[in-house]
Amino acid sequence: MAISTSSRSRIHDEGSGFVPKNLNTTEQFKQFFKNLAPTISDSQLDTVANLYPGPDVPGSPYANSPFSPQFSRIAAAYGDFAYIAQVQANAVYASRLNLPVWKYHFAYLTPNLDPALGVVHASELPYVSTTVTQVLPGVTTRQSKLMNAYWSSFIVSGDPNKANSSAPAWPQYTTQNETQIKFSNGTAYTEPDNIRRNATDFWRSIPDVLMH
Repeated sequence: MAISTSSRSRIHDEGSGFVPKNLNTTEQFKQFFKNLAPTISDSQLDTVANLYPGPDVPGSPYANSPFSPQFSRIAAAYGDFAYIAQVQANAVYASRLNLPVWKYHFAYLTPNLDPALGVVHASELPYVSTTVTQVLPGVTTRQSKLMNAYWSSFIVSGDPNKANSSAPAWPQYTTQNETQIKFSNGTAYTEPDNIRRNATDFWRSIPDVLMH
């Protein structure tokens, strides 16, 4: 996600909670997106299928799905389509206007949640508000305190870095430095905004389809 005069976010497994668990073929994968975005062309669907290689393709990152063969593939593609590419577009376009933007990637798997679904959409919110520490005290406290300090600082000062001088610096997202902060395992560190970038760049290149 991103915060511009805000922050923009991506959650590690944005799509996993919203897609069917019973798709088995590439044709079903394509039809899922045709149903979501009727204006998408056959050529564009072929590109999507190639950007997210099927589980039968050697080296595919979607080969070991916890549910049906197409689940991990379609979860990644839908997450990019519905959330990650759109958040990225906001961050990129706002930074081009020299608006202050901070972007983050939440990848902390909350204990006791289903690991098969991964880090699902909106799962960072209980950490920002610290409510997760009431349900799971101890193991979530460090991550929650760290994130709450960043957000509180942003709300008060417009900069997430003011409240906790010992926390890792959260760099502003700019056209020269497309960097985000990643929250995982109780800490935070920076990373380039390049996860599945070919795919998210493609989604952003077809805004008439993306802005569904």
